[in-house]
This record gives sequence, structure tokens and C-alpha cells, in this order.
Amino acid sequence: MSVASLASRLRVCVVGAGPAGLYAADRLIARAPACARVDVMEAMPAPFGLVRYGVAPDHQDTKNVQNRFNAVLGHDRVRLLGNVALGADVSLEELQERYDAVVVATGTPNARALGVPGEHLRGVVSARDFVGWYNGHPSYVSAVDPSLLSESKHVVVFGLGNVALDMARLLVKGAAHDASDILSTTDVAEHALSALVGNAARRVTFVGRRSAANIAFTAKELREFVGLDATSSVRLVDAMLDDADRDALKASRRHRRSLEVLEKAAAAKSGGGTGVEIEARFLSSPVEFEGDDSGRVRAVRLLANVMQGDSSSGRRAVEAVPRREVVIPCDLALVSVGYVRDNDGVLAGAKHDGRGRVLGKDGVYLCGWLKRGATGIIGTNLDDAEDTVSALLEDLGNADPVAHRQTSDNDVVHLLSRRGVRVVDNDAWRRLEAHEERLGEVRGCPRVKVCDVASMLEAAGVA
Repeated sequence: MSVASLASRLRVCVVGAGPAGLYAADRLIARAPACARVDVMEAMPAPFGLVRYGVAPDHQDTKNVQNRFNAVLGHDRVRLLGNVALGADVSLEELQERYDAVVVATGTPNARALGVPGEHLRGVVSARDFVGWYNGHPSYVSAVDPSLLSESKHVVVFGLGNVALDMARLLVKGAAHDASDILSTTDVAEHALSALVGNAARRVTFVGRRSAANIAFTAKELREFVGLDATSSVRLVDAMLDDADRDALKASRRHRRSLEVLEKAAAAKSGGGTGVEIEARFLSSPVEFEGDDSGRVRAVRLLANVMQGDSSSGRRAVEAVPRREVVIPCDLALVSVGYVRDNDGVLAGAKHDGRGRVLGKDGVYLCGWLKRGATGIIGTNLDDAEDTVSALLEDLGNADPVAHRQTSDNDVVHLLSRRGVRVVDNDAWRRLEAHEERLGEVRGCPRVKVCDVASMLEAAGVA
């Protein structure tokens, strides 16, 4: 049976209106243009997921993909079902009863912990919480105590990726003399703007467990960061390379370019000035956070590492060096060491075949981080969605004809209405978006995000 013959009845639900989910909806419409309908379900009243709540507010160019996503949601065969949470408002089984296929693209929401003593201390904050806080995610508006920023001179960032760089860059920009002019033109959340401007950061230390040959910062992002006028010096600690590191750098232009940017910055900014000092410590792992009597973090103990094995064998092992420790000041610790799947979620423990087909659940597919882990950039989700949609269409093309599962009588919207769920459709979302943009005109920025669900629903006209 061909996909074309399914055109009169095909209904697909995409759960998650972030990059992965919206690229999946886009590919479904493009690959099967005659297929009936695609519903995009999103737990928040606003779509775009990590583009809205993950991309740094001072990187508006990256957020321009929202224009493409708005076009997807505005397609006459796509329907947005915002403010609807899978598991809480509707079950996966109920979706399976009503759709020919369900694509779940809800990401990996949980921050990976360091797993060391003292991680509970006040001032140890995950990247999930800090990024969600400054981006105005309703769940994280209160995740960061603003007084932490006004009292923290020594900031330690764990992780050597671009999210770590985003957090540090906003702190450094906020510490600049013209911070208000710089940050107020971005869509940083109002509550975070007031805390970031004039923050007390005087030293930002990046800590990575692997060698300098393994930094995940991209050269472009790193060049922007070290070039900030508010940085006074750049210092590298334990940046020595062994033969295997040098071989790995020869084979990886991306890593080589990033390290070159860092080394040049260290040579050019060797000290002096009144800005923020930047330090990058390699081959170091935290073993314990130390706090004061009030329960506030004040220092972190780091243990030295060495790299083992050669680059030809793949990813090299990291081995601790016993009794080689150092203690550095730490008033604020930002932990950016990755994200993990929700072990309590609807698809907890679910496995897939490599192309997104969930094993043991016919007609259910994964896409995005939930499928491949928290890796890649926004654009990576396009290829990932193409792969998942290809598998889905192959399966539907080989399926036996069955009666259409969803009719006007059992439409999921009717089910949600009976349960009192206030659904944000595309028209309601555009009202919310227009409201935020009007607020942005007053501040002189792209938008001022509404940061609590009740007010978002009110602005959307569905309160």
C-alpha cells in the first residue's frame, strides 16, 4: 500500500514543538503533501522549545529559525495544540487510539549532575536552571536567587561546551560598565536582566575533565567571548598536550581552531585592566564543594586527571591522579555537563531501532534529543527528523488499510475540552507573540517574554 493511498485518512501527532518536533512536522508536510493533518502538541503555551528557552538571548540570529517554524504552524494542514502536556492532560495510549502515528520529541529535560559532595549547597546551579531562568521559562523563574549574582566574585563553570560559554558570556556582559545598554536590547527575561546588570563576577573559571584538545567550544562562539571588552585576561591551566592529543588535533580541524583561538587570547590578554579574569582549567574534576556555615558554596576541590590510551582507539579514557588536588574559590558554580532522559516520563526506558521506531509500541516514534541524546545544534534536528519521518512513512506505506482512527466525534481537542484543558492554537499563540513583541517595542528589544503560564494564557486569549 502506498503512502499516497493513505492521504484521505492519515493523521499524525507530533509531541513537542521544539526544533525536533517542528522539523518533523515540516518534513511530514513536505514528504506527504496530500496527507490529511499533523497536530503539534506542546506542554507550554508558547512553541519553539530550546529556541525560545535555550538559545542565549544575545544570539538573536540563531533565533531567526522561529520564522520558519511559525510558517510550519501556519500551514493549513498543521494544528498547534499548546498548553497540553503528554501524561498529565492526555495519555500516549489515547493518542495512539486517535492517530496513525505519534512522534515524540520532548527532549531530555533533566540536567546531568556532577555527583559530588556539596552539590546541594546554595550557589551550585545547573545549566538547565540558569539558562531557563535567564530565558524566562515559567518553570525556572525562581530557580536562581538574584542575590547570588550580586555577591559572587568567583564563578566556576563546569563544562567546556557552548552552553557553558553562553552562561559565562552573559555574566561577563552583565559586569561591563555599559551592561544595561548591551543586555536590554536582547530578549533576556526582565527578572534576569536586573540581576545580570552590575553582577559581581570578577573571575570566571571553566573546568573540564579532559585535555585542552577536547574542548567542545566552537571557534566562533569562543572568539566572541574572549573578544569581549569586559574580559581583562585569559589564562590556561594544565593545557599541556601529549602526542595522542596532538594527533587528535591534526585530525580535527574544529578542535584545532577552537584551541588556537583560546591560545591566542591567552597570549594577547595576559593581565591588567579592571575587567573579568577568564581562566580555563583542563584535566580537572571536582571532588567536593565546600560551603560556609550558612550553607553557601565558597570553594571547590579539584582533582587532577591524565588522559590514557591513544587517539586511534577512539575516545580516550580519563584517569584521576591520586593526591594531586587544588582548592579554588567558588561563590557560584554553574554545572553544564549535559542532559539526561526523564526516567519517570511517559517513555521512560523506551528503546528504539536507531531510526526512531519505539520497540514494543507500534506507531510511536522518537525524534531529537529523546532519540539521539543531547548532542548537536538546532540544524542537526532537521536530518534527525528526516530520518524519523522516512521510517514512519515506510511503515505506513506497508500497513494494511484501516479505518481512520480520529473523526470529528473523537477528536483529541474534544477530549481535552471535556477535561478543562485550555488549548493554545496557532491563532492564540500569535496573539501571545504579538503581545510580547509590543512589550519589546517599549524596552527596545525583539520581545519581552511573559514568564508565567496564567499570564501567557491571558495574553493568548484563552484564560
